[in-house]
Amino acid sequence: MTKKYLVLLSAILLLSSMTYAQFVTPLSSISGPAEVIKLDGSTIKGKIKYASFGPNGMMSFMLLDEQGNKNKFKASDIEQLKLKVDGLAKIEIIAEQSSNIKKLANSNFSEVVEREYIYWKRVKHPTKDKYLLLQLLNPGFDDKIQVYDMPNARSGETSSGNIGISGNEATAYYVVKDGNTLIIRKKKYKKQDFGVLFNDCPKITENNKADFKYFAEHVFFYNELCK
Repeated sequence: MTKKYLVLLSAILLLSSMTYAQFVTPLSSISGPAEVIKLDGSTIKGKIKYASFGPNGMMSFMLLDEQGNKNKFKASDIEQLKLKVDGLAKIEIIAEQSSNIKKLANSNFSEVVEREYIYWKRVKHPTKDKYLLLQLLNPGFDDKIQVYDMPNARSGETSSGNIGISGNEATAYYVVKDGNTLIIRKKKYKKQDFGVLFNDCPKITENNKADFKYFAEHVFFYNELCK
């Protein structure tokens, strides 16, 4: 193969993979094997027994450690929580993705099969002097931009009979780039936020529409091809 052909083939494969780039499904209940990293850097392994969630992300959780001790944590105590995707977590991902017609049509169920870990990380609030424990939504393409769930920024749901038609879709995310936390909003994406995030990479701005529904692909593209 010529060098030109190899470059073209690589580009085609990358663009094909971008078609399937999507964020992890946000979870509202968790259990199973986990690893906790505290603020002091110490690590505890065990099993999550329950967790409490609120409008600003995870609030607290209880972990049964390998010695059988119960450890209760507040979100403010934690640097990172890594949860292994066991059967219960996969069931919730499927339930979340298939809870209405629109999301069912757009679901990528390979996420359920291939995803091994889900992460919650300590994130500085963009405008307040506090930190949140939020679910990372783009593991695997998060080297340069990290996208986090914003639980209080989801659309309402409409229904037809007993079936949901749309709703519970993200209208905004917390995003960390270069150590700074931003709020990226659907309403401002086309006119403002697309440029705020990607103006330093013409490969994205010159070849992609500033459409919020392609946000995951834009983040993936930036991670793979931009400095």
